[in-house]
Amino acid sequence: MRSRLDWHFLLVPLLVALPALTLAADLRRGIELYETRKYSAAAAELREVVRADPENVAARCHWGLALLELKEYSQAAEQFKQAEEQRSGSKPRVDQIKAGLAQARMGQEHYDEAQQLVDDALQTNPDSAEALFAQGKLQVHRKDYRAAAATLDRASERDPKNPYVHYYAGIAYSNLRRPDRMVNEFQLFLKLAPDAPEADKVKSLLRSAR
Repeated sequence: MRSRLDWHFLLVPLLVALPALTLAADLRRGIELYETRKYSAAAAELREVVRADPENVAARCHWGLALLELKEYSQAAEQFKQAEEQRSGSKPRVDQIKAGLAQARMGQEHYDEAQQLVDDALQTNPDSAEALFAQGKLQVHRKDYRAAAATLDRASERDPKNPYVHYYAGIAYSNLRRPDRMVNEFQLFLKLAPDAPEADKVKSLLRSAR
C-alpha cells in the first residue's frame, strides 16, 4: 500500500506537466478552428495560447494566419515578425513565416516590401507552397496574369487544398481569356470554400462564362 509521500511524488510530475498539456490541446484546437475557416474563434483561441506562452512560435504563426483572414493586417504582421525573431527550431519554416508576413504587407499596401519578403522566402525554399501562393497573389495584384497563372499552378501542385490558390488562379486565367481554366479553378475554389466571402462573386463569374 502506497504512503501519502509516495502519492505526492507521483502527483507532482503530473501537476507540473498539466499546463503544458493544456496549452498543447489549446494550440491544436486553435489550428483546427483555423483549418475549418472559423477565423474569429481561431484567433481568440490562439491569442490565449500566446498570452500563456509568448515564445510559442507555432501559435504565433497560426494566429497571424487567422488575423490575415480577418483582414487585421497590422496585428498579423506583428505576430509574424515576432515569430521570425523567436524561431529556433525547424517548424514553422522560415519561408512560411516570411510568406505570411508578405501577405500582411500586401494587405497594408506595402507591395515592395512584400515582394522582397517573397523573394527571400523563395530563395530559402524554391518549392515553398506558401511563398509561391504569396508570389502569385502579388502578381495578380500587379496584373502580371501570365506569370501569376504559372506561379499559382506551381503552388496548386504543392498545396491543392488551399482554396485561395484556385481563386487567384481563376482571376489570372479570366484575364488571360482562358475560360476553360478559369471555370476549373473557380469550381475548385467553391468546392473547397463554399461559404467564402468571395463565393457569390465567383458564382456570378461562372454564370457569365456559360
